[in-house]
Parts: sequence; structure tokens; C-alpha cells
Amino acid sequence: MKLKAIKEGYSLKITEKLNLADGEEIVISISDYQLQNSKSSITWDDFQEVIGAWTEDENITEVFKEIDQQRHKDLGREVNL
Repeated sequence: MKLKAIKEGYSLKITEKLNLADGEEIVISISDYQLQNSKSSITWDDFQEVIGAWTEDENITEVFKEIDQQRHKDLGREVNL
């Protein structure tokens, strides 16, 4: 069974109907994916430091042109018959 809940301090508020008796013990498992995302320390200030960082770069047009060429390069593919 999977269900959604919202963490409020040291409690979890279940957001959907749960068909269990009051006082029944349950075990909760939190996936590694959720833990990694919740530990993110990136803030808006971190983004603001890099936003527009390339605006004064004279070579940026050439850089993006090369990236575009690499993306559209036909490298073929191996076919095993």
C-alpha cells in the first residue's frame, strides 16, 4: 500500500483515507530519491549568481553553434541482423 502524507514537525498528516484501526502500528519507508531531493541546498540566490553569466561572453554564439552542430550530427547506428 502506498499513500501520501505531509510532514508537519515530527508528525505526518495523511492526506487520504486510510483503512486501519486507530492505534494500529505501521511502518513508513521513504525512498532514497525523496531523501536526495529533500536535502537539496540550492537556493534562489544560488541561481541568481549564474543567471546571465554569459551575457558579456563574446564567444557564446560560437559555443552554442558548435553545440547545435554536435546535437544534429548523424552518427548512424549499428544494426545487427
